[in-house]
Amino acid sequence: MLLPSKFTPSHTKLLLLLLATTLSFLSFCDLSTIVNSVKASGNLSSGTVVAMAATGSVSPTSINFGNQGIDQPPISSRTVTLTNTGDSTLFVSSFSITSPFIVIDSTCDLGSSDVPSRNNLSPGQSCTFQLAFAPSEVSPGIITGSFIIFSNAANSPQTVSLVGNAVQPRPIVSVSPTALIFENTQINTTSPPQAVRISNLGTAPIDIFFEIAGNEDFQIADEIGGGTLPPGVTFQIPIVFSPLAPGPRSARLLIKEAQDKISSIVQLIGNSPDLSSRIEFAQRDFSVNEAAGSATITVRRSGGTTTSSSVSFFTTEGTAINGTDFVSSSGTLMFPPGATALTFNVRILDDNRFTGSRFLGLTLANPVGATLGGVNIAQLTILDDETRQPGQLQIGNGSFITDEGGSTTVTVTRTNGATVPVSVGYTLGGPNSTAVPDVDYENTFGVLNFGVGSTSQSFTIRTFNNGKATGDRLLEINLTAATNGATLGLSRALLTIRDVDKPPTPPKLLVSDTVDFGSVEFGTSATRTVTMQNDGETPLTFSLPTLTDGGAAGFALGTVPRTLTIEPKQTTTFEVLFRPTTASNLILGKILVSSNGGDATINLRGQSLDRKPPTVSLITPISGQALTAGIPFIIAYNGSDDDSISNFVVGFSINGTNVATTEVARVSGSINQVVWNVPETLRTSSGRIIVTATDRSGNSSFATSDIFSVQAPAVPPVEPSLQVVISFDPPPMGQVAPPQNVRADATEVDAVPKDNKQEEKNSTLQTVTVDSNQITTTPILIGYNIFRVVQPPPDQPQPTPEQIVGNPANLVGSLPATTTTFIDTVSTSKGDNFVYSVTSNFNTGDMSNGSRPAGTDLPVIKNPRFERGTIFIDGPGSFIKPGAMLTINENETYPLEIDSTGIQFTVPKRASSTPGGIRIRRDIRKGSTVKLTVKNPDGKLSVGKEFTRQ
Repeated sequence: MLLPSKFTPSHTKLLLLLLATTLSFLSFCDLSTIVNSVKASGNLSSGTVVAMAATGSVSPTSINFGNQGIDQPPISSRTVTLTNTGDSTLFVSSFSITSPFIVIDSTCDLGSSDVPSRNNLSPGQSCTFQLAFAPSEVSPGIITGSFIIFSNAANSPQTVSLVGNAVQPRPIVSVSPTALIFENTQINTTSPPQAVRISNLGTAPIDIFFEIAGNEDFQIADEIGGGTLPPGVTFQIPIVFSPLAPGPRSARLLIKEAQDKISSIVQLIGNSPDLSSRIEFAQRDFSVNEAAGSATITVRRSGGTTTSSSVSFFTTEGTAINGTDFVSSSGTLMFPPGATALTFNVRILDDNRFTGSRFLGLTLANPVGATLGGVNIAQLTILDDETRQPGQLQIGNGSFITDEGGSTTVTVTRTNGATVPVSVGYTLGGPNSTAVPDVDYENTFGVLNFGVGSTSQSFTIRTFNNGKATGDRLLEINLTAATNGATLGLSRALLTIRDVDKPPTPPKLLVSDTVDFGSVEFGTSATRTVTMQNDGETPLTFSLPTLTDGGAAGFALGTVPRTLTIEPKQTTTFEVLFRPTTASNLILGKILVSSNGGDATINLRGQSLDRKPPTVSLITPISGQALTAGIPFIIAYNGSDDDSISNFVVGFSINGTNVATTEVARVSGSINQVVWNVPETLRTSSGRIIVTATDRSGNSSFATSDIFSVQAPAVPPVEPSLQVVISFDPPPMGQVAPPQNVRADATEVDAVPKDNKQEEKNSTLQTVTVDSNQITTTPILIGYNIFRVVQPPPDQPQPTPEQIVGNPANLVGSLPATTTTFIDTVSTSKGDNFVYSVTSNFNTGDMSNGSRPAGTDLPVIKNPRFERGTIFIDGPGSFIKPGAMLTINENETYPLEIDSTGIQFTVPKRASSTPGGIRIRRDIRKGSTVKLTVKNPDGKLSVGKEFTRQ
């Protein structure tokens, strides 16, 4: 269900325009015109008096619309009734109304003498107009007007005075009631709905939202949450009560004028009866003396008493007759919270003659908020007081307690008369007994005799100690066969025989929850003995210990227990072996033991130690091999370890020593070759490659190649070079992750120098040593690898990290963990930009994925040419941006434009330079060679390019 939609000022204007168009004024013929027309037709002779005429009457003659919001839908409409009080037909020819008063409906059709209305009013008939007040674009205040009806009535026109108060629109929200109290409702049932009424007494609509806060016992029946409430409208919110727990329940209905502004709160109150409550008579048999006048009957309630409940009662005839022996009684007992007993009275009639004892029935029915107990039918005995009074016999107490080996005296009393001798039998045992005769008690029975005047007799029950912890037992005591008219009251009781023997404690398994082997050398073994104890007083049986985890890592069961039973306070043992299968690891395992004294999980813990370093050998370069500067070379090697190699570090020296001065690469232990991009400036005749292998325990060894040489290339590179500074942030500590925020900043540098000096841009090799006694599973960062590929044109997809770092040939250098900046100097002979990705290396042998790629974006001068006084540069893949500037010989600067094809950058032949004002054809003369550079609007400067105009 939704509230009415919003009504805006534009709606009001549209309604007024429609009414003004539809209800345009119509001309009408006055009465004299009609009369003259009749005369002309010959139907009315001169001098004849016209006696018949229409007369109009309106009601009411004035209307006060009260307050109405400006630019708001009319709150209400008023009815104006026009009645023909004359003796001829009346028709309405037109009407007028003063703005902003409007006519919104009418049953009065317009007509004329020539075209009579289909609803012309006969004498005594009426029609109506519905008027409303709709101020729009006016100032607040009192507005007056009139509604005028024009007709053929002799007293036309009829006028109704109109007045209304235009006010600034303001909603006024009224909520009723402020609290809802629901009738008792059981759990898992739903009460009939009750409604909260929300009214808008103001002059503007308002958005209303509502929700229930507190608990889930109360719900909005139609699952609505709010909407727009127009002025003058009342909306009802149906609430139901569905209790989830017994007892008093409450919540609040929050009514908001905005999503976070509470304007009203309605308290929701309900109660759920506790169905665990049981109502029954306090006893099965009641008695009263005939002369007592009334009998008081007690009804008790047990179980849950925290809520209200009720029960009906009524009497029925037995041998006692209604109206002779008693007066029928019925009604309802209401138990308030906490009440456990209530009474009602039965009026007793004395018939003044001996009839003997009579009885009547007592019945409980129709419980509300409770259930009936077992004693929901009882008997009331009326004792005759005239002559014979044998009395009523009953056990004085309903329950008795004694320890085994003791005794209990049971007393039977007689009430309501003792004028004649009576007797009653007693027996032990019954369906409610758990005690065994002649084992737990002395089985006996007998008869108790009551003489005249005797009101009490007793008998004794002896109990035995069976010497076993069997728990408490119950013995039922019964009275039977009362004689000579005596009746029985409470005739059944229970004796509790308490066990005095303490039961033995059950078996209990005790075993250490952890077996720690400490540090064990890889390739050796250790043994530990596990002791299990029965801490109970009865035998403990268990299953063979089972190794559930850690077998593959080196744990195993040794000798097993000699027996699967442990006597009280005794122990047994078994052995566990540990021979680690992996080196330098913290190894965990588990053993499970199941028993009738509980299950146990034994955690196994051992530290594997590895002190043996790995072996490593070099394959390439071979002795005396000559490498060429600037040409990539594959360095191949082998390595092995008892466990596994964590990483290889590859470096080189140029002075023939076994100490690496410059690092080539750091790679994981699974990579057996790396591509060395031999520096273009490197020259040496005594070079060596040094490969260092480190295992997961931190043990390391190295291999050194024989002497090799690096010679100059056939044609030394003289092209300009691009210097790229790659910087980044370390990965999060303790995580195998690539570096973060990789950046690549490029600038042009001078041509590659031609001497043999190698610039040492990076730190020397570092080896991370891990203490075998402090093995940790947390990865430790040891360095970085930098990879490079050519940057594709801007209109093509960028390479992914996997594509960049997946090819070892893309490796251009390595850094230790202490350095996060790498300088890469690259020849720009092809005019390329480059993309870089960096990986992280760890002591565990892991290498991260590649970082998010970072690329250079310097403008590139592609295919320059001079035609018809204009220079042209290809745009696709050039990284040149609109607004770039072309500089010639670092002196004159020209703005680049995009030609009509949209794919070439040009300098038109009429363009002048800055600062010299030189035309391009004069600055680049035919046959001359100049240096061209391009600068983008963001300041990025291209590598210089020599150009010769043909």
